[in-house]
Amino acid sequence: MKSLKKHLIPAGIFALIITGICISTVSFGQLDKLKKTIPKQATPAPKAETKSSAQPNQQTAAPTVMAAGKTIYVNPSGNNSNEGTDKAAPMKNLDKALAKAVAGDRINMSEGTYFGTFGVGYWEINVAVQIYGGYSSDFSARDPFKYLTVLQPPVDAFDKSANRNVLDMKKPLSGVVIDGLIFEGGLKAPYNNDPDPKKSGRCEGCESGMMLVGPGQKNPEGVMLVLHGNNHVVRNCVFVNSSFGGVRAKIGQAGAGDIEIANNIFVGNRMFGIEGFGLKGQKPVEGQINIHHNTILFSWSRLKDLGDFGYGINVQNDAAFKIHDNIIGLNISAGISSQRFNKDLYIDNNLFMGNKKKDFWFTPASSVNIVIDATEFGDVEIPSARGNVNQALKLPLNTAYFNGFINVQYSEKTDYDPNSQANQLRAALGQNKQGTIQSTVSMFANRYPWKETLKLVGVDATHGVQAFKE
Repeated sequence: MKSLKKHLIPAGIFALIITGICISTVSFGQLDKLKKTIPKQATPAPKAETKSSAQPNQQTAAPTVMAAGKTIYVNPSGNNSNEGTDKAAPMKNLDKALAKAVAGDRINMSEGTYFGTFGVGYWEINVAVQIYGGYSSDFSARDPFKYLTVLQPPVDAFDKSANRNVLDMKKPLSGVVIDGLIFEGGLKAPYNNDPDPKKSGRCEGCESGMMLVGPGQKNPEGVMLVLHGNNHVVRNCVFVNSSFGGVRAKIGQAGAGDIEIANNIFVGNRMFGIEGFGLKGQKPVEGQINIHHNTILFSWSRLKDLGDFGYGINVQNDAAFKIHDNIIGLNISAGISSQRFNKDLYIDNNLFMGNKKKDFWFTPASSVNIVIDATEFGDVEIPSARGNVNQALKLPLNTAYFNGFINVQYSEKTDYDPNSQANQLRAALGQNKQGTIQSTVSMFANRYPWKETLKLVGVDATHGVQAFKE
């Protein structure tokens, strides 16, 4: 006996336009008709009712006061035998510079692609340093969205470091700055290359098949950036094609002070764009996780069944969160998830759109699940929820990826005959009867063309990532 189960992920909101993508509310039945429509003008997003005091490139966290250290210069064409303190004689590898650095040092990185020494594809921070990417090759100019400083684990890094975080803090630190780096996981992450798109989960026009994770796979576990401690800043960065999340912020155990995640781009990451929680230890966490002016799109579920995870921001417990002035859209689950009974949330002036399981999934108490869109945030009992909108916004997205996302579907085909000769024989011998399940998905965490994420800079004057300002 055969049965077919198909899960259609509601399209919800979507219309293509010539120069970008416009999102608008429609029913699923209208989707095919809408795809053929070309609106003359995209509806601009209205400004939120309330304003934030923090600017996208303005540091609001208060790093630990320490003596100014030396500056170490790094360039892919440099030499690791250099001291690195002269910009004319830089070091070659970030990991070598990190090994040389002491607390308070600054590492300036020029444009180029960094794989790690011998292509290991991961880096570790053991002292409080400041890492600034986005410099021109001669260090005469800086713009992280022009002079691209790319941390890109190579193809064979999956075999060397599948479970390693790309940039990791192994202990609680205070005062680390990560500014102007591009974290790109599209080479390391495993993708299905079967030529049959139905088997590979390759959407039409996409550059890869689906990401290979789940039962029977060597699952990647590494987060792109892990923060541990207090007084950290992540700014002007890009996180794209991660196999296990963009940024994980673990606040606490390093004195008092906030973690700030501001003016970054998150696209095509499995599990979550940003995840945060507190580490209480023997005393309460002194500080907040401040997430603002980020653009967070296309977060994918844990497995290809499009079930759990896939959040833009995953809020966990034991920490206060200020989430404001972000663009949070097109995530396979909720835009923001808070399912650990955490009510210490300030969610203001964000622009949401196209999240498959609405904008906010909130669990304030056991057995209580609230799944709502931005217009209903004011009904939730949290300290602040002002100025949030669910609004159409013109975005310069990769069209093939976008189309694959809005049409994504997962199906299972079950083949089980309890009266088959094989199952009758199994029953006679006291064994369990067996069947087979074949599952397919049209798209799942496929590789996004990473350079196209830079088109998202400054698409809205109020929300999301803004142009670089020194």
